[in-house]
Amino acid sequence: DVSGMYTQMGHVKVMRAVDWMITTVLQRHRTEVFHVRVNRNKQVEAGIGMRRDHNFMNVTSRQFTCACLIALHFSFGWFGSSCLLLQVFGCPMGNPMSPFFCKALTAYASFEFCASVYNELAIHRTRMFGVCFIDDIELFLVCRRCDFVALQTWMTELFVKFETGAFPDPLVLERDDGDVYLETLLKVVESDIYVSHNTKIDLKA
Repeated sequence: DVSGMYTQMGHVKVMRAVDWMITTVLQRHRTEVFHVRVNRNKQVEAGIGMRRDHNFMNVTSRQFTCACLIALHFSFGWFGSSCLLLQVFGCPMGNPMSPFFCKALTAYASFEFCASVYNELAIHRTRMFGVCFIDDIELFLVCRRCDFVALQTWMTELFVKFETGAFPDPLVLERDDGDVYLETLLKVVESDIYVSHNTKIDLKA
């Protein structure tokens, strides 16, 4: 978990993640357009590609990028009753664009990390797989038992390098040796690993 990832991230890094996300998704579908509408139940329906239906609004990638820039650079909040503040860093929580910013940042951070260790894993004959849940990234490494100590040392050094090189101060990777977290529960039964996700509203979910 990256502490302060959403609230303290600089806008340049947020937009880098946004651009990566848009490019990755649209290139896969070979289009430059999203479509979106609000249905009768006040729910947002969105998808990739152009829709001819007049109920949908078609948005180009450039228009979407502009909407992201406006959300980042023109987000204000009242401080008391007379002071209006401009947010100059971090994702503007409460803004309609904030869920996308958070998902883009998490996806981009995961991609950067996995790409940076790919060759090293091949050298160590190690397999890595994992799962993302909100701002938590869980990684599982499978290696030969005789390589475990060397791999553990390598991973520790890698995370220190990743922490100092990937995020601006004062962001840091949180350190925790527990197996129970607010959103996630890890359980090992007869060498099988089970991952379940809790919600902040109902911890029994």
